Amino acid sequence: PPSPPSPPSSPPPPLAFIIDGGGSPIAWIIPLVFGLLFLFAVLFLGLHIWRESGGQPRLWMHYTFSHSNPQISPFYLPADARQRLQDEMAAARAERDKMRDYDDGNEQPLLAVVPPDGPDGAPPREDEPLAPRSADFGSPEAGGAPGGGAG
Repeated sequence: PPSPPSPPSSPPPPLAFIIDGGGSPIAWIIPLVFGLLFLFAVLFLGLHIWRESGGQPRLWMHYTFSHSNPQISPFYLPADARQRLQDEMAAARAERDKMRDYDDGNEQPLLAVVPPDGPDGAPPREDEPLAPRSADFGSPEAGGAPGGGAG
């Protein structure tokens, strides 16, 4: 007599079984690697769009996904309007580059301590000591009482 048919194969183990360590580490490493690669690709695409658009990704999207063929209606934009978008993005990139170049070639810091004006409204002279700040009036170093009042 013919041999009986083999029993059906068992279904694959549930996800909890794989996570608990019963399955192969490949089962979770490969999706993790592909997920991280996808996240990095999305991040770098966003950074690329931000850089190319000069900080205006909406203009970049509008320019990139439009065309100037009047025979095709979807996403149509006249050539002069597309040129204006491109010029706006170029101006934004130039402004960004100008600020970066200003910081690189400038010896003066962008932020500096500005001395307070004297009682007559003029800035203090170089040899004149600065007046204490209002928060220093109560400190012992400024000659005031520790409680904030003059002692």
